Amino acid sequence: MKVSRVEAAKIANEAGAAVEPGVNKRTTIVIVGDQDLDRLAGKTKSAKHIKAEELAAKGFPIRILQERDFVSLLD
Repeated sequence: MKVSRVEAAKIANEAGAAVEPGVNKRTTIVIVGDQDLDRLAGKTKSAKHIKAEELAAKGFPIRILQERDFVSLLD
């Protein structure tokens, strides 16, 4: 992400979000930035992104937002 995770968490928290370090059944929004493909072991998405998609496919109400969309919501 262009914004550090700490800064993004601070912004989300100030906007009223409960920020957690991982994706679980209580997660409602996952923010994803542009991925460094060298760090993803041949994958195109992070493990958290994949887990969020799996939970959403099972019916959990998870929105996956790109970083730019997250920033737009806060403006």
